[in-house]
Amino acid sequence: MAVFYIVVFQAGCGSAPVHVSEKQALATDLNIKAQAEFKKGNYARAASLYTEALRINRSLDNADGAAAELINLSQTYRKMSETDKAHRTLDELLDAGLKPHDKQYGVEAAFLKSLVYLDVKDHEKAGEWADSASARCKENACEASGKIINLKARIALMKKDYKASAFYASEALVLNRSKNNAEETANSLRTLAESRLAAGAYAEARKLFEEALALDKAAGSSAKIKADLSGIGNSYCAQGRRDAGLGFLERALAVSEASGDGAGNNEIKQLLKQCSTGSGKN
Repeated sequence: MAVFYIVVFQAGCGSAPVHVSEKQALATDLNIKAQAEFKKGNYARAASLYTEALRINRSLDNADGAAAELINLSQTYRKMSETDKAHRTLDELLDAGLKPHDKQYGVEAAFLKSLVYLDVKDHEKAGEWADSASARCKENACEASGKIINLKARIALMKKDYKASAFYASEALVLNRSKNNAEETANSLRTLAESRLAAGAYAEARKLFEEALALDKAAGSSAKIKADLSGIGNSYCAQGRRDAGLGFLERALAVSEASGDGAGNNEIKQLLKQCSTGSGKN
């Protein structure tokens, strides 16, 4: 659920070109470079570039530009497991005393606060901030409602409240499909699949994972492809169909290794061990 913003300036149709100052052009260039570093996993470098872009936007009294860079910084700190820095950055954006910015940034900040709390398994705080994001979204008629409901489904899943998780994921699935949002549709499908897998509905779970897999392959998302393949493998293992399960888990491991996901490798190797010894229960 990465979030990226580029500060751009566009003229309206038929209007004169909008002049962009040298300093604003530099902030935009820094933002673009930071995104490139983020995508390569160079998070410390990305944070440094985002911080400089933030400083420039503040020097120009650009409230929206500063808010965007605070969002980017918090996401980067989250990737670095710098939980306190991520929260402080988001709190700065959410501070009512700041110069007003587009309300959509407040929605995004509340959403990210929930994710940061979810990272440390503080499900209560994660739920509170997901509710805050939902309320802000309704108030401002934002487009993020589908991913916020997906987040609520994920929180319920981590709390092992599979009934609530399936309810939210189903609601999000309808909404995301109606908006043709392939990424969030895949997230809905995957969470719903995990909920159904936990309930022992193996065939149904597999079908949902397979639908998510097709979307994630089209998007080229290695991490999510790995999760889908693991889910399918787990569904077979839980049924005692070890050969099929091991085949999908081995595919998931290959994707994980090729994408350089060390933590993911260890997780899948454990699943392979459990499945091969007949203890592969979800």
